[in-house]
Amino acid sequence: MAAALKRTKLFDFHVGKKAKIVPFAGWEMPVQYPMGVFAEHLHTREKAGLFDVSHMCQLRFYGKDHVKFLEWASPADIQELPTGKGRLSVLLDDEGGVIDDCIFNRYADHIYAVVNAGCADKDLARFRELLGKFKGDVTMNVEEGKSLVALQGPLAAAVLSRYVADLPKLDFLYGRDASIKGMPVHIQRCGYTGEDGFEISMDHANATAIADLLCSNSEVACIGLGARDSLRLEAGLCLYGHELSQTMDGKPFTPIHAGLSWLITKRRMEQGGFIGHTHVQACYKNMKSDMVPVRRVGIKSSGSCAREGAVISAVDGAKAAIGHVTSGCPSPSAGGNVAQAYVKREFAAAGTKVTLNVRGRNVEGEVVKMPFVATRYYKAAK
Repeated sequence: MAAALKRTKLFDFHVGKKAKIVPFAGWEMPVQYPMGVFAEHLHTREKAGLFDVSHMCQLRFYGKDHVKFLEWASPADIQELPTGKGRLSVLLDDEGGVIDDCIFNRYADHIYAVVNAGCADKDLARFRELLGKFKGDVTMNVEEGKSLVALQGPLAAAVLSRYVADLPKLDFLYGRDASIKGMPVHIQRCGYTGEDGFEISMDHANATAIADLLCSNSEVACIGLGARDSLRLEAGLCLYGHELSQTMDGKPFTPIHAGLSWLITKRRMEQGGFIGHTHVQACYKNMKSDMVPVRRVGIKSSGSCAREGAVISAVDGAKAAIGHVTSGCPSPSAGGNVAQAYVKREFAAAGTKVTLNVRGRNVEGEVVKMPFVATRYYKAAK
């Protein structure tokens, strides 16, 4: 018997907003609201959108050896993080394959982390396995009593500043504790849309009150999973299970294969010491060899939209298959269709013409640089 789907504390809030609810990563989640995915997408690009991301798993790591532990469990450079700042990273298996992507945020006495909903069970199992092997002082707390929402868009800061003082001083990927109308929250300036925005963690008991308060602002609309996906795709951001995985064609799939070597600082790449580092280092040093035969690219096309799994062929006499689409959608902001894909290294240059097989029909496309839409992450004045 299949496990019952879980609900966030905002489920009734979504129903009240007449959301269409669908199963997602073991949860009942809103995929869209009455205005529709296209309008929700553009509203987020132009104003501010509120997303329920409470299905994500929030963690905190304590103990005098918590930094040492996480620098073994992941390639994140936590030692060099200033207090309050976060960093995108990955969890790797013993061969360097990507188990999940995550964010670590450093504070004076602990690390705050967020991992993906669809990977939460295996991530927690992995952390517990590693904690059992680690010789040091570290504990992991799962924030089971917390909800999480994301406020995204060019007007997100103006809205949140009505309730949180000194918000403009909070730089991209930095976080801090605050309060909204007397309700304690943790705010981090980040998101998954390519826009300025914030992820706001609060006690379950306050989730509906805070969501109602934010939505009382005329600039804010509720946004579902449909627009969340098209927004992140336009921004060139990876989705685990699509652009990221542990293996591809039966071989370890590392951050290097995904074009994410920038996640690993020079110190960490050179010194290693993290799980899977031997294979990751070898791929990095030989990324132009057959060790890394594919590249993640962006592709634009018109006509029928290529979705996940669509085969990509070379535009030549042989029309040989050169890769496959991992995510694709019509682009409300860039126009036409956009897709992320993996293609053989020799076909990865921007401007390369390709053919996409869409439901048995050939569609012409072109490799382009990502992001498809310029990102607008906030950078505080120095």
